[in-house]
Amino acid sequence: MNLGENIKNAFDVVRKTYENVDKLMKFCDSIANDCGYEAVTDKFLRYKSDSYYGGWFIDSFIKLYQSEKDKVLENDWKNGPVFVMELNFEDIPTVYLSKFEYDNISDWSKGVSPTEHWGFSEPIDCQGSGFKEKNLDKKDGYYVSEPETENVQSKYWGIKRVVYTTFDLLQLNSNNILEKVFGEFDTLRNL
Repeated sequence: MNLGENIKNAFDVVRKTYENVDKLMKFCDSIANDCGYEAVTDKFLRYKSDSYYGGWFIDSFIKLYQSEKDKVLENDWKNGPVFVMELNFEDIPTVYLSKFEYDNISDWSKGVSPTEHWGFSEPIDCQGSGFKEKNLDKKDGYYVSEPETENVQSKYWGIKRVVYTTFDLLQLNSNNILEKVFGEFDTLRNL
């Protein structure tokens, strides 16, 4: 193979990966209601930049869900935590499943922009974001991330804490997605 074919094949792999990510997120949205959740938006959140080449390649896809049981507020959010599924390709393909708890979600405006990706990725990627992380007491594989200052809490829309867990994306398939994603959201809800 020559260099041109290698580049073409690399882009083919990325395109196929994006296609599979799209299928996975659409499938999760289609079964969310059966599991007691609903998608907050039909689009995924992501970092994208025209001026920085690192933003040309999307390597983190975030979908937001809320429990159908929580009361709908005037701003169309629900009065409860936001559950987040992040598919991350920055290193080994990883799924992050999180519960984001806030002081007062009723103060938010309607909807969320795909570019507000940072508000749901940085609290988990604690390095330099102003969050401190620790293992959740008596619960292996679960972590808590909390803002270090009131300014950080305010910057992230009144966030109180994030409880999350991770696993290898390659462990996820159509036979276990109910358990691995929405079953995990149920577990997180109670932590």
